[in-house]
Amino acid sequence: MTRQEQPSRVIRFRLELASAITLVAAVALGACNGGGTSSPPGPIRSTRITEFAVPSKASHPAYIATGSDGALWFTETAANKIGRVATDGTITENATGLSSLSQPMGITGGPDTALWFAEQSAGNIGRTTTSGAVSEYATPSGSPYQITTGADGALWFTEPATNNIGRITPAGAVSEFAVPSGNSPQGIVAGPDGNL
Repeated sequence: MTRQEQPSRVIRFRLELASAITLVAAVALGACNGGGTSSPPGPIRSTRITEFAVPSKASHPAYIATGSDGALWFTETAANKIGRVATDGTITENATGLSSLSQPMGITGGPDTALWFAEQSAGNIGRTTTSGAVSEYATPSGSPYQITTGADGALWFTEPATNNIGRITPAGAVSEFAVPSGNSPQGIVAGPDGNL
């Protein structure tokens, strides 16, 4: 049986508290069996890490999501900004339209091609278009933390301080659902069965 070189590539962005976006490109060039069999690639033989500094120092990039424009969008919790990094590493930031001390946390690509994010300190759900136009929607209980797009086309978010799961439509209509006391829901993601 012959052995062939089977290249595979893993590319991902990771956020670091040191106010840098880190692009990790791990290229695995492991040998795998020929003859059409499927086997895992061999060990990673080379890794390249490139860091791109965020313009606002000590901005504390927190969460990241892919935008409909092909760029990556991230929240800058300490700087109260929304950042955008192109795949070539060009970074732009936007604070226009955000409440002061908004402390944006979770961010997700929405069903309307915009990015939606949770403003923990301001108690808002924010929305930014890929051109940078920001809208904010107040939540009844405040302190939203994480956010995701649901199968119903709405955005769903957690409110750990008030034990709620919130829902906001792309038109801005907000509703909340209480969870049992003391649970402090934090992370949220859309499940394969249509539930959150």
